[in-house]
Amino acid sequence: MTFSDPLGYGVELGIRAQYYPLGFPLKLATNSAAVSAAAQASWSRFAPSFETEPLELRVVVEAGEELPPEPVARAQGHLLSIVSDARNFAILDLARGFAFCLLSEAAARDAEFASYHFLEAIAYCALCHAHLTPVHAALIARDGRGVLLSGDAGAGKSSLAYACARRGWTFLSENTGWIVRGQDDLMVLGDPHQIRFREPAVALFPELASLEPRKTAAGKLARVLDLARTPELRSAFRCRPASVIFLNRHAGNPARLLPVGPADALDRLAGALPMFEPRVQEEHRRSLCRLAQLPVYELLYGTIESAVNELDRLAPEL
Repeated sequence: MTFSDPLGYGVELGIRAQYYPLGFPLKLATNSAAVSAAAQASWSRFAPSFETEPLELRVVVEAGEELPPEPVARAQGHLLSIVSDARNFAILDLARGFAFCLLSEAAARDAEFASYHFLEAIAYCALCHAHLTPVHAALIARDGRGVLLSGDAGAGKSSLAYACARRGWTFLSENTGWIVRGQDDLMVLGDPHQIRFREPAVALFPELASLEPRKTAAGKLARVLDLARTPELRSAFRCRPASVIFLNRHAGNPARLLPVGPADALDRLAGALPMFEPRVQEEHRRSLCRLAQLPVYELLYGTIESAVNELDRLAPEL
């Protein structure tokens, strides 16, 4: 008996692999070597760290030579969609940890586009639904004690984290840390594999001039430093957080740390957190409440060097 297949169930997804984004298992099935290569670039450096039910991601690639527009993501309940156009979209069932993605050949070949807008977006949305709470912050550590450097775009998170790493701190993440929910000890994960710098950072760190500027999937020019090629910098995947610092950069200010109360800290942290369905949102709130109970400061600074000096003075108290 032969059935028609207008929905594409019969597409052979012969390329299969298991990855561990942020240490959690994910099973990938696809018919595209380009998608497989993009997943390899995103997740191959993560080691298995958590024994959870694997996420399942199926990616079908069809003919198409035009790069689609930037997608729009929307969600209700346990269903999330990421849609560029009729040939480039994804549907994620957050409750089951299952996602189906359709991409054109042009989108699949653009590894930055496919990874940022689809593969990584799917994986991290699913993980933040089931296991993690994201925090918009760079993450550094001294002797295993983590400091989250929080701030809006342009506050200097990446530059300050890199400057601290050059001073002997351990680098964990440039823009996002993830609290592991459901554990007695507070733990934060990072993605320590690369740092993206905007063009003004070259004036602060001349060694970055050797990196070729490139346009990211978010549409911004950046110089990308691969931490695997800078063994002199320490990096780590996880730490126990000891402090949260909100960055406040104003030219001419002497660097100083001002204490921030738990209620104010919680409001600031929650304001940068994307909304999920109510049950998950409440779990995120509880995670942020635990983080807000740590020593929290606002760092006023004018120069990167003065900010690093102030953090060095704080380190023995962590």
